Amino acid sequence: MQKKGSELDALLLFSILGVLLVVVFAFAPIIAQLSNIQENTFFEKNFLVADMANVIDALYASPGAMAVVYDKDTQWFSFNFAKDKVEVWDSATATQFRSSFPLLTDGNVVINELSLTPSFEGTASKDSLEIPVKPLFARIQDGIFIQDQRASLGFSFDTLSCSQDDLPTFSTLLVDAAHGGEDEGNIEGEKKEKDLVSSLAGSVASLLAVDDSVTVSFSRNGFEGEDRDSRKTFSDEQVTDFDAVLSIHIQKGQEASNTLKAYYLANATPDVQKASRALGCSILKNVIQQNSLNFNGFSLIPLQDGYFEDLEDEESTPFYLTPTVPGILLEVGNLASAESVVMLTETRLLSALAGSIAGGMS
Repeated sequence: MQKKGSELDALLLFSILGVLLVVVFAFAPIIAQLSNIQENTFFEKNFLVADMANVIDALYASPGAMAVVYDKDTQWFSFNFAKDKVEVWDSATATQFRSSFPLLTDGNVVINELSLTPSFEGTASKDSLEIPVKPLFARIQDGIFIQDQRASLGFSFDTLSCSQDDLPTFSTLLVDAAHGGEDEGNIEGEKKEKDLVSSLAGSVASLLAVDDSVTVSFSRNGFEGEDRDSRKTFSDEQVTDFDAVLSIHIQKGQEASNTLKAYYLANATPDVQKASRALGCSILKNVIQQNSLNFNGFSLIPLQDGYFEDLEDEESTPFYLTPTVPGILLEVGNLASAESVVMLTETRLLSALAGSIAGGMS
C-alpha cells in the first residue's frame, strides 16, 4: 500500500509541475507586457507601431506618388514591416516581445517587407544607442517602398514613377511666382505668400537663365531688384509659346507639416501628361537628395477636372497651367510650419532649395 501511495504522490507532483509549466508559458507574454509597462516603453511602442501603420495605410489611399519622411523619435526600438502588419520590439532588452498593428492591405499594391534595427555602440542598450531607426515611406505606382533614411535612396520618383517618362529638353520656360500685387495669397503673421514665392521663383529663374540655350520668362518685374510686387498677366495663347511652365506656391495647412507637392493636369494630352510627370519627378528627386532641406513629405499629384474652377474667382490670378503645355504647380512648404518659413527666408537654405528646383528642370 505504501508503494501505491508513493506512486500517487509522484504522479501528483508531476501533474503539478506540468500545470506550472503550462502557466509559465501561457503567461510569459503577459509578464513581458507588464515588464514593458514597468520600463515605460509599452505606450511608446504601441503609439509608434500604430502611427507607422496609419502612414502606410494613407499611402495605400494616396492619389499619386508620395513619400513621407518619418520624423518621430523611434528611440532604441526595432521595427518589422510585413505585408499585413507592422511590428515593434525593444532592441535593448533580453525579452524582445513584439507589439503589432494590422495594415489595411490591398492586393493591388505591393509592399517591400523588411526589418529596421537601430545602431548601437557596442552592446545594445538604451545608453549605447548611436543612431535610431529613421523610416522613409513612399507610394510609387503600385508599390509601397520602405527603407531607412540612413541608407542611400534605393528608389526615386524619377526612376520608378517616371521610369518611362524621359525629361524633355526645354528651351523656353515660364517661371511663375504665384499671387502678387493686391493678391497676397496665404498670410501667416507678417509673412505673405506673394513675397516668399517671389524670392524663391526669382532665384530659380535666375539660375535657369544662366544657360544661354534657355530663354526664361519670369511672372514678376525682372529677376533682380525690389520692383517685383506685381504679377504679369499671360493669356492662354501666350502660355502656349512656352515649352514648360513652373508655378510656385506655398500652402497654409492646419497641420504645420513641411511638405513639397508637385501637381500636374490630369486632363492634359497624353504627351503633355508624360512630360509634366517627368518634370515633377525630376524636381522632387533633386530636392529629396538635398540633405539640408528638412521636408517631411513629397507628393506627385494629378489635378482632376474642375480643380481650378473651385479655387479661382473673378479676383484671383490664373495658375498658367494648360492641357497643351507641360507644367507643374509646385507647393513649397507651409506657412504654418516654422521649418518652412526658415527654409524660405534663410539665405543658405533658400539658395539650396532654388538650386534643387532649377537642377530638376534641366
